[in-house]
Amino acid sequence: MKGGFNITKKILAPTDGSSASIKAIKKAADIAQKQSAELVVSNVQPTHTATSSASRAEKVFEPVKKELSGMELNVSYKILEGNPAEEICKYAKREKFDLIVMGARGLSGVKKFFLGSVTDKVIHHSSVSVMVIR
Repeated sequence: MKGGFNITKKILAPTDGSSASIKAIKKAADIAQKQSAELVVSNVQPTHTATSSASRAEKVFEPVKKELSGMELNVSYKILEGNPAEEICKYAKREKFDLIVMGARGLSGVKKFFLGSVTDKVIHHSSVSVMVIR
């Protein structure tokens, strides 16, 4: 450990398509570039819906792909299904991520001093370090 920080090799950046999550992904991409880390952008879709999870997630990923175009990154995209906070925590632990980078608020648009409920749950239940971008 140099300077008190561990080297980050694998970063998870969940997105719901909100501007806050896009801002967090930009920060995650910056960290990934500087540390030559792998970046995985994820989207959690509810189970048992009429339309395809893949097609809905691809719509969420489109603006992210535009933001990251031109950057030299090892980036991939992962669609998860179920409860967002639970799936993010389980996936991050199972795949041995070093860091989760999330926006403070998502699509709920809550204009409060509180974190978004998904972010709050991930902070409190994740075994992986979480960085919240405001």
